[in-house]
Amino acid sequence: GPGLLLGILLGGNRSGKSCFSAYHLTHLMMEKPESRVACFSMTAASSVRDQQPAVFHFLPSEFKQIKKTKVTNVNYSQKNGFTDGTFILPNGSQCWFMNYAQQPDILEGFEGDLIWFDELVPHHWVETADYRLITRRASRGTGKLLITVTPITGWTPVVNDYVAGVRVAETRAAALLEKAPSPPGCP
Repeated sequence: GPGLLLGILLGGNRSGKSCFSAYHLTHLMMEKPESRVACFSMTAASSVRDQQPAVFHFLPSEFKQIKKTKVTNVNYSQKNGFTDGTFILPNGSQCWFMNYAQQPDILEGFEGDLIWFDELVPHHWVETADYRLITRRASRGTGKLLITVTPITGWTPVVNDYVAGVRVAETRAAALLEKAPSPPGCP
């Protein structure tokens, strides 16, 4: 359940959700050898268009043109993203790019350090992912779930699960929103 959550990032288009997520996962992969990370997008095309370039951007420059070895394999093109939807860093950390059009059983046997769900993740995917993170959470202090959402179509059941019962702990003035009405419960 929500206990394994690293975070749910809600924000408008171009608000930095993907940049934060891509930075966080590449940092994890470099800091924790043999990390296993999965990134999910709506479709394979949206993964190549949005997630994969963001992740590639945050890879250290020395990894962007690194030679393939028995372990290391980082091969990226703007047109197709990462070859076979995956890459492996020299320290054995591996990242896979998947999408919700696939069957959730593709996660069977996966022990993840981080799973990033981008936009409109179906509820059953979150439930499936929770079980794929437990082992790494206990053994490595990882096993985190990150969900990024632009709630254009309103609250989804997944968003509702994570925001139900929250309360506003702190507010600050927002110069760009001076003339907008305050959200309920905020001065």
